[in-house]
Amino acid sequence: MFGRDGKLRSETRRTLFQAPQSNVSSGLRFIIGMTFKKPLFLAVLLIVAAASGQAIAQSDAPNPIESVYLARDNGDGKPGEEVTYFGPDDIPIYCVVKLSEPQIATFKMLLFAVDVAGVKPETRVVTSDYTTKKGEDTVYFSGRPRGKWTAGIYRFEILVDGKKATELRFEIRSLSRKGAPSNGRTARSGRN
Repeated sequence: MFGRDGKLRSETRRTLFQAPQSNVSSGLRFIIGMTFKKPLFLAVLLIVAAASGQAIAQSDAPNPIESVYLARDNGDGKPGEEVTYFGPDDIPIYCVVKLSEPQIATFKMLLFAVDVAGVKPETRVVTSDYTTKKGEDTVYFSGRPRGKWTAGIYRFEILVDGKKATELRFEIRSLSRKGAPSNGRTARSGRN
């Protein structure tokens, strides 16, 4: 450590602990033989290891969403029965999120135009968020355009506390001459 003159010797090294050279692989020998002169590297290594463990633990967290469905307005300003598509005059449209159990969390709904004429794919058209209160197990979001909906494929994306929990694709169908929605692709839903 210090020489007879009281100065620190640069060639002196203190290892964390000494291990027999013959029984230790070269990679492990590097970590075991790390000197106190490299505390920054050790600190970074420990922080990265801790962050990796935290990220793994967070990704394994259960999804609090039991189900998600779409609904038209029931005439009283609330979601009605579940539907798989909408027409241009269905204003507003609802995305109903049922939770597996009541909890307090922040839910965010993003509505994207996926394949809509005249709109760049994956354009966000509506954003809304809501923080549940104690005892709440259902969240409904609604979306409305300026004017009427443009026919095409849309996607709701639901985030819980800032993390994507699920998405639901659906179609807004143009009306045929008789006023009934035209046949087309059906809505697809998916959970991540």
